[in-house]
Amino acid sequence: MMSFQIPCSECYVYTYTSSLDGKIFYVGKGRDGRYLEHIVLARKEDTRYHTPVVLAIQSIWKRGGKVIIRKLYKGLTDEEARDQEKSLIVYYGGKHLVNRQHLLAPTTAMPSQTRRFW
Repeated sequence: MMSFQIPCSECYVYTYTSSLDGKIFYVGKGRDGRYLEHIVLARKEDTRYHTPVVLAIQSIWKRGGKVIIRKLYKGLTDEEARDQEKSLIVYYGGKHLVNRQHLLAPTTAMPSQTRRFW
């Protein structure tokens, strides 16, 4: 009997924007509540969670700002979401984007390692 995988279309691509300057500082993809995970981690005091995106969120909060979350694309497969995420990272990839360095990560990395912080 052949097995096949039904494509999931529950993924989305989202951005974090600083209310202080209006600049997008993070692009991510996910499903369910993934878009909130960095916000939850930023509230923790444990330094194990101090990733570039968490530090950026904490810095914005310390300066009295807010993080604006926008879901730009919804109803995507995982592959479509990954492609859109990469495209947006290239598009917004100035110095203010905290996940810009992952675009150049080796393609031999395990997906869990590549996706860990973005």
